[in-house]
Amino acid sequence: METSEQAREIAAEPGPDRGWLWTAGQIVAAGVVGGILSSGVVGVLVFFLMTGPVVLLAALAFAIGALVVVAYVTQGGSPLTGAPGGRVLWAVGVLVLGLVNLAVGATVVSKAGLHVGTDTVWGWLLSGLPFALAAGVWAGRWTSVVSLALTVALVVAGCT
Repeated sequence: METSEQAREIAAEPGPDRGWLWTAGQIVAAGVVGGILSSGVVGVLVFFLMTGPVVLLAALAFAIGALVVVAYVTQGGSPLTGAPGGRVLWAVGVLVLGLVNLAVGATVVSKAGLHVGTDTVWGWLLSGLPFALAAGVWAGRWTSVVSLALTVALVVAGCT
């Protein structure tokens, strides 16, 4: 109980004392979980087309739940993750922005002619990066600015 109260206090602090390790850990954890989740996107879409929205809703609930666990474990990483409602909001925001980044990133990779599907390491790294950027956007302060700039650059590169 004391640790969650301490994490909320750390997350609420406006200065750099909130701890960059919390933020870095949250971004890395969101990237890892996002990379794992994104490997199942094609399977979920196939089952969605065959069975309807039940599979899609179950997959969304699972993904949000996994990201809420990340938010709970790394409560000091973002101003949003200090409270239970904020953790759910953070998880939904990371999932939505991560999926948008994933779709745009796939377009960029395709236009660049890269064949990342044949290399497992590059595939996992590149599929986790959009979710790490999304978590960075919600982290606050300079991390948000850098992540947002990289996200906008990714979107612009995908649209041109």
